[in-house]
Amino acid sequence: MDTGREEAYAKAAICTYTGVQFFPLAPRYADISILDIAHALSMKCRYTGHCSEFYSVATHSLFVSSILESWGASPMKQLCGLLHDASEAYLPDVATPVKDCLGGFREIEDRVQEQVALAFDLPGSFHPVVKEADLEAYRFESLRLLPRVEWRPSPTVPATFYWFFAPIATLTIEQTKEKFIRRFDRLRANVKGI
Repeated sequence: MDTGREEAYAKAAICTYTGVQFFPLAPRYADISILDIAHALSMKCRYTGHCSEFYSVATHSLFVSSILESWGASPMKQLCGLLHDASEAYLPDVATPVKDCLGGFREIEDRVQEQVALAFDLPGSFHPVVKEADLEAYRFESLRLLPRVEWRPSPTVPATFYWFFAPIATLTIEQTKEKFIRRFDRLRANVKGI
């Protein structure tokens, strides 16, 4: 391969935490790693960084998975909750109002998420209860992390969710990453019946 083509090829890829060259516009499930997902999501702040304290996408994902567990959802649904934002490990976390204006971004995100599903034997589309848990997590998080926002939804999440939220909200980045991987391993083992 000539130097010009090699440079163009390299520019089309991102280098992940584990050293994989990942091509966001042509993702492959073989390039997906739970270590990359846990690391990247634990380093990315939710709410475009405008929350009252650092709150990572990984922490949010742990919270969503915990909500599903409290609702009695299956290990597979809990695993889907844990990985519902996994594409953000390989793409920027774009705020919804902006994402809707970026033609083609949702399709790119969907392609990456499809490869995540293939990598971990998840269903192609997640059960609606995963989205419900994501919205419940947002309602709870917005009350605690976005104190100056007047337009936030009214609280509908039971106060008991605080007991899931409080222990994970205070974890360090490294602790969040470790907890994310441990939960993934446990849920995956339960799904596979190992």
